[in-house]
Amino acid sequence: MGLIDFLQANWTAVMAAPWVFVTLAVLFGGGGWAIGRFMYGERIETLKGRIEAGDEKIAAFEAERSKPKPVEADKPPQTLSTHDVSDAVLGPPAMRRRVASAIKDPEALRDRLTRQRWTFYFSPAGNNGSKSLSFRPDGSIGEGRNENEHNWVFEGDRLAIYRRNGDLQNVFRYSDSGRFEYVFDVRAVGFKHQYLVPA
Repeated sequence: MGLIDFLQANWTAVMAAPWVFVTLAVLFGGGGWAIGRFMYGERIETLKGRIEAGDEKIAAFEAERSKPKPVEADKPPQTLSTHDVSDAVLGPPAMRRRVASAIKDPEALRDRLTRQRWTFYFSPAGNNGSKSLSFRPDGSIGEGRNENEHNWVFEGDRLAIYRRNGDLQNVFRYSDSGRFEYVFDVRAVGFKHQYLVPA
């Protein structure tokens, strides 16, 4: 039964108390809007994050493709020294020293992560939304667990948070300030610049 049919069938009652009808219509309409905004707000933020991540991947690909490729004569393949490999994998020496000072003992850092609650700022560039997170020793998220923040693991010195479907949500590195800072990873589909601080 459509709205017009309803009004035709109940026109006498509506005209007898028009303000009651208008008030109920506003209450139901406003309530429906508020519920929809609450239920789909985080999903919309997630989709925005995917779009941002996709744009970033496209920009990185185009920048790489636009680089001129030098034509070289026959040249023996280059071999990387141990120093070169360390720089390629771990970053420059200054960065390695900073990481080493922040993470002196990976097991101690893992223990700290699982023993306390954290405040997770998941939309710093938007509404600065935040929620509490706890990390269970078995690699699952405790408090605050949802489709986006479902499991966690340390990949080297980086904390990786995964979605329920197996996608990488985001990557973080522990800093000297005592919080986990966002680290860019081309695989990640979550918002950029997220971070975690002790609760």
